Amino acid sequence: ASASQTFVAAQARSTAVLAIPAGATITYARIYWAGELAGMMSTDPNVRIERPGSLLDATRTADSQYFINRGGGTWYQSTAEITDLLQTHGSGAYRVSDIGSLDLNGLNSNDPMVGWVVVVFYALATDPPRNLALFDGLDLVPAGGATEVAINGFVVPNAGFDAKLGVVAYEGEAQYTGDALSFNATVLSNAVNPANNFFNSS
Repeated sequence: ASASQTFVAAQARSTAVLAIPAGATITYARIYWAGELAGMMSTDPNVRIERPGSLLDATRTADSQYFINRGGGTWYQSTAEITDLLQTHGSGAYRVSDIGSLDLNGLNSNDPMVGWVVVVFYALATDPPRNLALFDGLDLVPAGGATEVAINGFVVPNAGFDAKLGVVAYEGEAQYTGDALSFNATVLSNAVNPANNFFNSS
């Protein structure tokens, strides 16, 4: 691996490892990719997914896209279902590239972000029954302000069960504090995401 200013956005790539428990069956998978583009109302409709050491080298086209105008440019998020790819290739390393981005070489700004994430649902007979829900969207949390998102149909019994909430958030800096995430007025935090700097580039 190497870093060079001669690389363009289409050549930049990163790898993550998917680990599914033994005996589990993947039932649903979706990839999200996001970045900042120089044009207004711009999105990137395609992403490249590879499996190092295998024949997997596929381009997927978004079935949903979101954008937020930002000054003279746009923050965007695109998404596509990839259940078939993960069911075929299972656990292991996946490499993603060709994510649209403005040129970051020499750019001095807190605004740009580029990234991707895959959400995977799986079934495992030895696990207890669970209700899984996935909510899509792209909402801006303005500086000094707040954004509220309603999650409908997500019900947890008052006793005997717990719930887990995962959030995909894009933030390019960790040094500024004051950002928080709350659910039903309860501020959330953990060892990686403190209450006063929840979205800290992690």
